[in-house]
Amino acid sequence: MALFMKNDWQSTVLSQGFYDREPITVAKELLGKFLVRKMGNSFLVGKITETEAYLSSGDSAAHNFKGQTKRNASLYKSGGHAYVHSMRQYCLLDAVTEDSGKPGSVLIRSIEPIEGLAGLINGPGKVCRELNITRTLDGIDMTNPDNELFISQGKDGGTYDITASSRVGISTAKDMPLRFQIPMKNSKKSSGISSKHLTELERNTLITSTGASTRLAGSKLSDKEVEQVANIVFVQK
Repeated sequence: MALFMKNDWQSTVLSQGFYDREPITVAKELLGKFLVRKMGNSFLVGKITETEAYLSSGDSAAHNFKGQTKRNASLYKSGGHAYVHSMRQYCLLDAVTEDSGKPGSVLIRSIEPIEGLAGLINGPGKVCRELNITRTLDGIDMTNPDNELFISQGKDGGTYDITASSRVGISTAKDMPLRFQIPMKNSKKSSGISSKHLTELERNTLITSTGASTRLAGSKLSDKEVEQVANIVFVQK
């Protein structure tokens, strides 16, 4: 990881190696990291508290499902680039995962204000609005601490109870448990699924067969992705 500055949220900017993994893993491990927007000599900083994973193939809710276009071209860059897209009047931020040409990503849904921010920032449109993230930042390399947008490890070092639930705001593959949350200060506890309910979750939403891929709500997952979903880690180390 690249050293940047001395404050907790500035200390270590996540390298490409962090992002060069499957979206599910990255989505969970981004929780507790710090999203930093640099504007001149000022910084806007929020701790990431909610993410959603979008798989690189076979995910009918992902923007890559129908292939590469001019608008989603940033998804096909190497891990660590920003994919800034729009929904209605809002911009949304995804962190691109895996290697170039494998368009997985993680949507940043909510952040906890740390510096230069205030209030409840509990939606992906609010995240971009409060951090002034627009489509001009689409495709930016977030592993470069000199850029206007990056994510830092910080020095938090804590552990988090992670809950998993279905993704929201989509019309297909809605039952896949690929939304991950940690508690936000001064907010109600997440209504997601805790580890003790994982068996029920698997029984109701995962249709598995030994040595074969899984189909769920019109989506096809690889064996490795099935294993990741079925073995969700609820404590972030």
